[in-house]
Amino acid sequence: MAHNTNLAILTFFTLPMVAHLKDLLESIYTFFYKSPKCHLKLIKLTQIMETKGNKLFRNIKIQWIGALNLLKHVLEKYYHC
Repeated sequence: MAHNTNLAILTFFTLPMVAHLKDLLESIYTFFYKSPKCHLKLIKLTQIMETKGNKLFRNIKIQWIGALNLLKHVLEKYYHC
């Protein structure tokens, strides 16, 4: 079961729109955590936006389900609709 789920997730991430979204989330994480100065910008941004969170989760490539958790976190903390 886990093997089939893993294959389904890997196939899902080959879709262009999904792959682009995953790359975008990884780029955002990299930008804000590459230096303390950039991380401070994230904290200030979250204060301006009045969001619940001021930290981002990193997607770890060995955890195939981790990308789903990353997307859920971003939607919960930063999406206001």
